[in-house]
Amino acid sequence: MSWELSARSGGAAESYIAYVMGVNDFDVGQMIGGKAQSTDLLVSKNRDIWRIEVKSCSVNRNQAKFRIQNPITDDENLVYAFVYFGIKQKKQNLNDPPRIFFVGSMKLNSLRTKKILNEKTNNWGLEVPYEGNFWSKKDGYTKHEKNWRVFEKKQKSKFLSKNTDETKLINSYHRLFVSNNSGDIGAWNKEIRKRTKEDEIRLQFKAQYNRGNTFSSISRSLGRPLSELKRWRGNMLLPKRK
Repeated sequence: MSWELSARSGGAAESYIAYVMGVNDFDVGQMIGGKAQSTDLLVSKNRDIWRIEVKSCSVNRNQAKFRIQNPITDDENLVYAFVYFGIKQKKQNLNDPPRIFFVGSMKLNSLRTKKILNEKTNNWGLEVPYEGNFWSKKDGYTKHEKNWRVFEKKQKSKFLSKNTDETKLINSYHRLFVSNNSGDIGAWNKEIRKRTKEDEIRLQFKAQYNRGNTFSSISRSLGRPLSELKRWRGNMLLPKRK
């Protein structure tokens, strides 16, 4: 298999990142939804969820730049995957794969960038040079190369970003990951429905808790024990009440 010139595009980059995530034991699905939630890939591991925005380029290293039309710098669940295919005239195969660099959206501002204007939409975006951010003549490839640490959940990380449409995200997750599993699809669909229902109940708990409902009333409403609800509060990092 080779990366032909005609295939060296955003679609090829997304396919390669999906492959890389899959072989590293992530569930992978294509993200769907409204513009605020749209992104290239939705991945999950150990029931934690991330969105991945894929950017690619394939020119000489000193000329390579990635463009981000609508940069997001405050979403703890969003990761930018920068894919560099190398010189256009050089074919690459799986023994010489493209370089990948992971940057969490909240670290995007730490990169050296240039503000650019899209004349068609009149919106400002970012241009991210390859040299200096991901590679330098002095030090070689930077810490962002295959930076799997961005997928490590920290204790203070939110369950989901406050700007995320949680119901849409969870429905996308459970529906699209069905196709990634082999075997008895009927049995798997039953498990998916079970997981979906469980996560929907968690969202109901979060909504009621944020409205100020007591643990006792929420427990009666959802039919869940108080100990479980308090554990959910801790996992979602919801504030304790005085």
